[in-house]
Amino acid sequence: MRRSFTLLAVAACGIVPRVLLLRLPGLGRDEAAYLYWSHDPEFAYSPLLQVALWFADALPGAAAWTLRLPALVGGVAALVLARRLAGSARQPAVVALFLSPWWVFSSSMVHPDALLLPALLALCLARRRGHAFGVAVAASLAAWAKPSGLLAIPVALVFLADPRLGGPWRRLNAALLALSAASVVAPILRPEIFSSLREFASADPTVAWQWRWGIGLLALVLLTGPHMLAAAVGNAWRARGLQLEALLPTVFAAAFAFAALFWGQFKITWFLPAIVLWTLLPTTGRARARRRPLLAASSAALSLLLALAFARPDWTQRAEAAFPALAASYAAQAGGREREVSSTSNWSQRCREYDSLESFVGQLRTA
Repeated sequence: MRRSFTLLAVAACGIVPRVLLLRLPGLGRDEAAYLYWSHDPEFAYSPLLQVALWFADALPGAAAWTLRLPALVGGVAALVLARRLAGSARQPAVVALFLSPWWVFSSSMVHPDALLLPALLALCLARRRGHAFGVAVAASLAAWAKPSGLLAIPVALVFLADPRLGGPWRRLNAALLALSAASVVAPILRPEIFSSLREFASADPTVAWQWRWGIGLLALVLLTGPHMLAAAVGNAWRARGLQLEALLPTVFAAAFAFAALFWGQFKITWFLPAIVLWTLLPTTGRARARRRPLLAASSAALSLLLALAFARPDWTQRAEAAFPALAASYAAQAGGREREVSSTSNWSQRCREYDSLESFVGQLRTA
């Protein structure tokens, strides 16, 4: 009875905020951009999401929530793949992902991470099971899901260099990876696209670096959720040295660190796939369960607060009025380019975007 109650409580804590986000009345600015690209393709950024959106928009009576269905499907796929990677002894890792505020948001909205993470998990699972073609396909899907997914290509080549994985089709798999990389890199190398990606989430020169890094680290904790962050740190501590399976999250973490330190691009969502993959690494020991319920409850509470912030932007506005530092933190987190290309200057305005673009979406669909 107690176990059934616990499962129901966990399910409710993960489902309720997702329903709130799925039911937002309109598309946000980023969601509208992806929808526009699905009608007028831009292959430099998440062509896989554009294809998925094209099919979702073709559904009868398509609305904002139906356009978010690909993210929901990707979210479920990631949980299933995480379960297979984790095994029965590591179920808390799957629960941590299910309750993570970042994954609640990404698996409920039109967001490329909803397709990137399952592709990365499929890559790890294919490598563990010795499926060379699966490695090549999963890495290709990761590259098509998001520009940062290109990092999976060299990792997949390292995996395929293992004689146990190469087999007679080694060259064919390598050719598939090369073709996938070229199909994504070629559009990105256009000067205007490369410049935009290079400036994305770059530090605002008016914000002190101490403030930006402080906000960034706080965002890491809040978006990851204490449950998943603790699981990742603890699992990395118990991991059996430098495993080959640790290569993928290590590459993502190194790329994020390079962008933050040398280019001033501090985008937490680029780092979060590494956290998830570290959480699912095989270990020699068992995680301590003493503080697990408290950590899970903290992550669930943060996910609900995140969903309510978007569902009730008037509450977010009141919170910013009560805590001015909250409104000021938006510039530090969003970066300098956001200040130049958008009129949004605080979190409440960001949350109101999901109720102000329906006319644009309607024009797009009738164009």
